[in-house]
Amino acid sequence: MRALADAGERFVVDVHRDQRIYTQDPKPRAPESPLGRRRRRVAQVAPLRVDAWMEQQPESAWQQVWIRHTTKGELRLELLQEQIWLWDGKEDTARCWQVMATRLPNDPESLKYSLSNAAPELPGRRIAQIQRQRYWMERASQEAKGEAGMADYQARGWKAWHHHMPWS
Repeated sequence: MRALADAGERFVVDVHRDQRIYTQDPKPRAPESPLGRRRRRVAQVAPLRVDAWMEQQPESAWQQVWIRHTTKGELRLELLQEQIWLWDGKEDTARCWQVMATRLPNDPESLKYSLSNAAPELPGRRIAQIQRQRYWMERASQEAKGEAGMADYQARGWKAWHHHMPWS
């Protein structure tokens, strides 16, 4: 995720429920060392698991959004969205991104958590639409592999794969 953000790419990525987030800027800093040694940075606030964050939200915070028409009718989701910070324990500063929890109405088992580096003014509905396009991207990739004969190709390394692909 960080590499995509550093490259200027915008993304929405699903994460596990145990993903650690900060609801406020952790302002990482290294404590003073009496001997002048460099110390590891520490966050000034405790991280929170994304599922714990979701459980802290009131039921009234969930908003229902329309995503798209499907062959089975309309796809509607309930979503929670908030601006959060991510810090990996190594960077000098935390990154300000968005966390989103989505679920199908009346189906708490369909819960998904996502992170995005989209602009804060981008509505949660639009981020959820982007997140739900994943299926179509994966299908297009599968079909392209089948058409080009890449689905059955086995290479053990980048160099071998790159040398034998049709575009190389």
